[in-house]
Amino acid sequence: MIKSNPLLAADSVEAARLQAEWRVWLGQHLAVASDEAANGFEEIHQHLADLPTEALNSDGVECLLLIAHRHYNGARAQEGAQPAAQALAAAREVADLSLLRKAASFYGVMNGESGNLPTAVESYAEALDIALALGDETAQAAVWNNLGLALQYAGQYADAVRCYDRAIAAAGEDSAGRMVAGLALTNSALACLRVHDLRQGVAAA
Repeated sequence: MIKSNPLLAADSVEAARLQAEWRVWLGQHLAVASDEAANGFEEIHQHLADLPTEALNSDGVECLLLIAHRHYNGARAQEGAQPAAQALAAAREVADLSLLRKAASFYGVMNGESGNLPTAVESYAEALDIALALGDETAQAAVWNNLGLALQYAGQYADAVRCYDRAIAAAGEDSAGRMVAGLALTNSALACLRVHDLRQGVAAA
C-alpha cells in the first residue's frame, strides 16, 4: 500500500533531502530481487510522479532514471518509458547538460527497446547534440551505439552498422571509450551477419 507522499508537505530543504536519500536507497537496491525492494521502488516512483517537473531536483531526476533502469533490467522497458519521460522533462528544468544528455539517452533506450523507433531516434538525436556540445567523446560513442541497436531491433541493419561505425570513430582512448567501441564492434558484427555481409561481419568481430 502506497503511503502518503511526504514531498507534498515538505519545504524545499526537506524535499531536497528526501530526494537525495531516495537516490541513495534506489542505487543500493537497483539489483536487489526482493518484495521489499520492489515495493520501495513502486512507492518512491508514485511519490515522484505526483510532483510537477519543476519540483524535482537533480537527485529526483536520478531517482526516476534508476526506476527506469530497474524496469529495463527486468525486461520491462515499456514500463520504464514513463519514469524516463518524467526524468527527461524534469532534467530540462535543471541546469545540468550532462544530466539532460543522460535522461535523453535513457528515454531513447526505453523507447528503442519497446519498438517505438521514431521517439527513440528523436531522443538519441537530442542526446547526441548535447554530447557534441559538451565535447564528451564517450557519450557520443554511447549514443551512436544505442541508436544502432534501436535500428537493428527494427531490422534496419545497414543503417545500424553505419551508427556502430560512428560509435567506434567517436570513442575515446580511455577505458570507457574502449568499452563502448568494443560493444559497437560486437553489435556491428551481428548486424553484418544478419544481412549476410560475412566479410565485414568477420572483420568487425
